[in-house]
Amino acid sequence: MNYKGAGAGEVAATASYAVDQSKQAGNPGQSFALTNGTDTVVGTSGNDTISGVFNGSATTDTLTVFDSIDGGAGTDTLNIVATAAFTSMPGGATVANVENVSVKSSSGAVTLDTTSWGTTNSVNVEAQSAAVSVTTKAAAVTTKGGSTVAVTDTSTTSSLTGSTLTSVTVNGATGDQTITANGLTSLNLTNLVGANTVGDTTVTAAAGTRALTVTYNGVDASNDGAATDGSTLVMTDATATTLNIKAVTAKSYDVTTVTEAATAVTVDASVAFQMDALTASAAKTVGISGAGAVTITADTFDSAAVITSTNTGGVTLSQALSAGQQFVGTASTGNDNISVAASSTVANTTGAGDDTVIIAGAFGTGGSVDAGDGTD
Repeated sequence: MNYKGAGAGEVAATASYAVDQSKQAGNPGQSFALTNGTDTVVGTSGNDTISGVFNGSATTDTLTVFDSIDGGAGTDTLNIVATAAFTSMPGGATVANVENVSVKSSSGAVTLDTTSWGTTNSVNVEAQSAAVSVTTKAAAVTTKGGSTVAVTDTSTTSSLTGSTLTSVTVNGATGDQTITANGLTSLNLTNLVGANTVGDTTVTAAAGTRALTVTYNGVDASNDGAATDGSTLVMTDATATTLNIKAVTAKSYDVTTVTEAATAVTVDASVAFQMDALTASAAKTVGISGAGAVTITADTFDSAAVITSTNTGGVTLSQALSAGQQFVGTASTGNDNISVAASSTVANTTGAGDDTVIIAGAFGTGGSVDAGDGTD
């Protein structure tokens, strides 16, 4: 069988191929193409790439039952192209010392378990409209396409949730997403659109001090570029103690975020961002920043929460602040719109924009509004 080395010419081998790593020092790595036979690949000291094809056919598959893949030293990549449902690695095939894994499927579900592969840095899975399931010890997982998406960290044991997986990116899924990872700190939700198909996102993690950043990019439950009643995409994390929300690149609408344990919440919008609800009943501090307009239709915060805005695009809080909740917007330069409940007992401020403040009734002791500069 033959392996073609990138920039290294053609490398010939029989059923077992090994490279003398002492002679490969400084080599950026080679490319190995799996064959329809039994392959034993031992990588170089460089950054190697191993490629295989899975068609679900004994006569055309190059990723086969008895393949043995060892990336060796370096930062190695395994690329698998599947034209049939990829529901597990074939039979007795083994993988070790491969840091980056990529599975691209043009048809059918993808189920990938890299738990026994040793140290894996990243997993990338691209599917069409079928389910995606990834079980791994990797630090980062990215999925593109697919229907439902399930990602589980097994870095402790195969039966317990680990804390190695810190970053998950879901791009274009059409169903629910479930992430089970005690160490998750970065969740990127991209291109999730369509009221009848987009599902909700649930993060399951053990209790403990953990800050989670959720980044929304082009999320719109109704795919209409506007807030739409009755359509929302819900992201839930019950255990993160700090929640940082970001809106980037493409505007997002119809978003609901639920966090039960977070005492501090931030919303940083570089583009327009509309939330149906921000439910964070333990949040004592809420910060709103960025150049994009931020609209929060409904909210649940601590009864004495302080909401501080440095936003320049304009903040709209449709739900009235309760008596002890305070809006501090002296550095908020957009056109802010807030409502203050009757019997408010705190000093509320808005900034340099043309602001609107709705006061529901007479203030309680200590209650006030200073609308700052602008035509208010």
